[in-house]
Order: sequence, then C-alpha cells, then structure tokens
Amino acid sequence: MMKIDIYDNFLTKDEILKLDKILWNSSFTLNGYTSKMVDKMDREWSLSKTVDENDRNFDFYKIIEERIINLVSVKNVFHCYRNHINANKFGDVLNLHTDYDLVKGILPLTAIIYGNKEWNINWGGETIFSDGEEIIKSVIPKPGRLIVFDATLSHTGRVPSPSFPHFRYTVVYNLISEIKEKTLL
Repeated sequence: MMKIDIYDNFLTKDEILKLDKILWNSSFTLNGYTSKMVDKMDREWSLSKTVDENDRNFDFYKIIEERIINLVSVKNVFHCYRNHINANKFGDVLNLHTDYDLVKGILPLTAIIYGNKEWNINWGGETIFSDGEEIIKSVIPKPGRLIVFDATLSHTGRVPSPSFPHFRYTVVYNLISEIKEKTLL
C-alpha cells in the first residue's frame, strides 16, 4: 500500500520567501546520466546541489530537517543521510526512480519541500507516483508544502510548462530508520 502524507503550510510565509530567495541565489551543477536501458537512449538531465556544512544556509536547512524529523519520528527514530536541492525547468528530462532499495529492517522515507514562493496549477511541475504503468498519485508543488513518502516508491518530478520561465525548486531530505514498528508515520 502506498502512503504519501501531504502537509500544506509546513513552512511559514516568511520561511517560503527566505527559501525562495536562497534557492534563487544558489549555484547548481548540471547532472546528466544515461540509464541502464542504453538501447532506448534514456537520458536524464537536471540541476542539483548537495547541502552540506559548507553551504552558507546550512543552519536554515538544518532547522527544517529537525522539524521534519520531529514530525515523522513517532514510532521510529529517523536521521537524515542526504539533503539536496533540485532545480528543474521546461526542457529538462526527468525519469521515474526510487530513492532507496527495499531492505529488510530499514524504513527509508523521502521528504520533499516545494521551494517556489508561488505556483499556478497551470505551470505543471507535479510530483507523480507510479506503479510503472499508471500514475497512482500526483502532487502539485504548492509553496511551503511538504510531502513525505516511502522512499522505495517509484516517483518523479515533472518539469514545469513553458509558461513558467523559471526553475521548479525542491528541497529533498532522505531519511532512514531501523524498523521498530511496522508503520510509516
């Protein structure tokens, strides 16, 4: 069963404005790779950056991380093993993927915060979840919205439409816990 929790207004309006300004002024690296299906020439291109102690906004990202961990650590204690930011625009190529392989005794979660200060549903940019053949759920990237889901679920971000000339920003926290109780949240 697929569990995807959505928390609207996870960030305050001031935090959304601060995050949007931080992301707008960030430097990103172009990432491109060819998938394992080379014969189909599948390629993925996107901009991203890893958040670490050298990031001048590290403290801000850490505060958000602690709030997420407090939110999800009800029955299991989580820690963040990876924090990164994605910046996608029309023309980028993004493919379905999982953030973690299924491992017995490990509960992996992905938490995504949408970082744009405004969003119009006509701009697209949804995060979709799939069973490999059908879209099971689609989540609009509303400002300050947090989604939390099982990191073994197949998902991808959709690029914005050509009517949105900027980047669709997401801040991603990959969390992990040893399973103590068999519930997600």
